[in-house]
Amino acid sequence: MPPRTAALIAGLRRIVAIETLPPAPPPAPPRCERRSLLGLLLLPEPLPLAPPRPRRRTRWLAWLFLPEQLGREGPDPEVR
Repeated sequence: MPPRTAALIAGLRRIVAIETLPPAPPPAPPRCERRSLLGLLLLPEPLPLAPPRPRRRTRWLAWLFLPEQLGREGPDPEVR
């Protein structure tokens, strides 16, 4: 058999073998993705189920540098 004929027959056998393969199995169901603690801490965005947190408006510079007013009552009126 000439080499070209042998190559042609081998190519036809390969095509027939590929077409007669059984269908691929269905993909596996997605697994629950378990994240490590470090991965959770380093997430660039909040967790998907975390509720949005309201921002607290704190005047940090005033809180740090201005003295507390002594005449104002705190949470406990006995402590002044």
